[in-house]
Amino acid sequence: MGSILGIRTYIDDRSLFAEVKGPVLNLNTDEFWEEVDTMDDVAWKREVFGKYIKILIRSILKMDPDEPIEDNTEFQTFGVDSLMMLEMKNNLQNLFGQRMKVTASDLKGCNTTELLSCKLVDILMATEQIVEVIPTPEELQQLIQEDSQLPSHIKPSDQTRKLPSEITTVLVTGATGILAPYILRRVSSMSQISKIICIIRKRGKGSAE
Repeated sequence: MGSILGIRTYIDDRSLFAEVKGPVLNLNTDEFWEEVDTMDDVAWKREVFGKYIKILIRSILKMDPDEPIEDNTEFQTFGVDSLMMLEMKNNLQNLFGQRMKVTASDLKGCNTTELLSCKLVDILMATEQIVEVIPTPEELQQLIQEDSQLPSHIKPSDQTRKLPSEITTVLVTGATGILAPYILRRVSSMSQISKIICIIRKRGKGSAE
């Protein structure tokens, strides 16, 4: 009885359960993603995921390759238990590679091929939506150029219009920013500048002054 309770306690402990490693089935990750990416419709993507889920189930349960698995049949009907679901998660992660991450909690409640394929496609769509687009150096330079120019409708009046050589007072906003020290160094080296006004933010509990 003590051995049975010990096994049950081990399985119920999620931290220990997460360390269990099942055998990993070798499937071609590139072929899988190629199939997924050629499907424009979400429903078709789910079909591709469903196809590979069934391949994994047949492998885990040592079923015949052509044995039918209905989309809405619960995995428990085939004899899939908690350890097998963890094995399923490990195999799915191996199939997805670095492009997509899944956890054991992602599979919770997904006890049919349809539910699991829908969940995985939802994770994929969410993952692709938050991918950060890193600008190229040329695009970054263009962004800096655009940000450094005032909108066309903002122009100095005739009374305040001066040549650069006539400017004696400069206002620097965002003086605690990354570019501010370079701007200040450049401006302060100009002989005609007599006053530089900096707008800065306080840091922590200290004052801006």
